[in-house]
Amino acid sequence: VLPADVFFSGSDEDWSPGHHLKHLVLSNKPVAYALTLPRENLRVWNAAQPRRSYSEMQTFYRGALNTGARAFGPFLPALDGTQTEAVAEYSGSIELLNHACLHWSEPELDGYAMPHPVLGLLSVREMLFFTVHHNQHHLNGVRSKLDSAGLERL
Repeated sequence: VLPADVFFSGSDEDWSPGHHLKHLVLSNKPVAYALTLPRENLRVWNAAQPRRSYSEMQTFYRGALNTGARAFGPFLPALDGTQTEAVAEYSGSIELLNHACLHWSEPELDGYAMPHPVLGLLSVREMLFFTVHHNQHHLNGVRSKLDSAGLERL
């Protein structure tokens, strides 16, 4: 448990650990939900379209960030509740993602697509690659905040 002044101190430009966790909940849950939809509700991924590897998705996402992409609208976190609630919400969003992934076969991961609000249409596999990297990216943001506060890193 972090001191409340560290967990909640931040701004729209310099997110606190709480901002990062809340943002991840707001971005993880829609992906988990989309993974539970009937396949006919998703777009079929054109086999001729290139598929990005995990490292290519990392590069693609970093490129979007470098050209100014930022969280907006429904993905902007509001700091409400307690630290315990935020951690539980985040853990719950990860559980939802894990459970939703169990119902996808390898061919289906490459056979269907879903829209990302900044990156455009991604195969389901690419969306999952993005989601893993996105969570790591924000964990690094939390680590940076802890470093600047002189606290032990996660």
